Amino acid sequence: MGEKTELSKVRQVQVDGLAFLLADADASLDDVEQFSGLPSLVKEGLHLGTNWHHRNEYTVEKSLLSPSLAQQWVASLLAVGAALEFEDGAKASVADLLSRRGTRGKLKALLIPMDQGAFGAEAHVGMTPGDTPIVSSTVGLVLEGGKVAALRIALAGAFKESVRLSAAAEAFLGKEFSQDLITQVADSVEEESTPKADYRGSVEYRKRMAGVLTRRALETCLKGAVK
Repeated sequence: MGEKTELSKVRQVQVDGLAFLLADADASLDDVEQFSGLPSLVKEGLHLGTNWHHRNEYTVEKSLLSPSLAQQWVASLLAVGAALEFEDGAKASVADLLSRRGTRGKLKALLIPMDQGAFGAEAHVGMTPGDTPIVSSTVGLVLEGGKVAALRIALAGAFKESVRLSAAAEAFLGKEFSQDLITQVADSVEEESTPKADYRGSVEYRKRMAGVLTRRALETCLKGAVK
């Protein structure tokens, strides 16, 4: 599928003329982190809530089958629209895997889009800088003519699952990307969220922060879009 780099388990490939980072299922997260072309949003996700020991211990497959181990990494994969390839040739999105839709075969590889035209941003709250965030919002955005062509919002700490995509984002496709739209998206995300409380945050706090953090992440994207 492509020419391998010095890290044989992680390499850049071309699929239908588009560039992807391909990581074998048994590649460690550290292998992925060391790849020079790793999108910045994904790299940031790898560093939030995990350390060097975790990244060497967890494989791509393990992290996807147990997303709470490295929830911010998984959130970043959801936000950029990462895909999976299975040993039998079947394909699915990371979102499909987490929601238990579609194939359940043996995982072969992870495909991370390397689209430089997309916008991405993350916002979170945590007890300390090195902790796994209490709540986070990781956004992947594609604009065409100033309108939303793709919008993926991965939320952690806002549902009973450790991390999942917001369904509310789909309602805003095709709309003009603006501050007003950001407010509408944030409000919808807050309303959609159904978190569970724990010692780090109540249901009310987590719902509120899901909206606040989504607004912050989208505002970061807006700043990039108007440069």
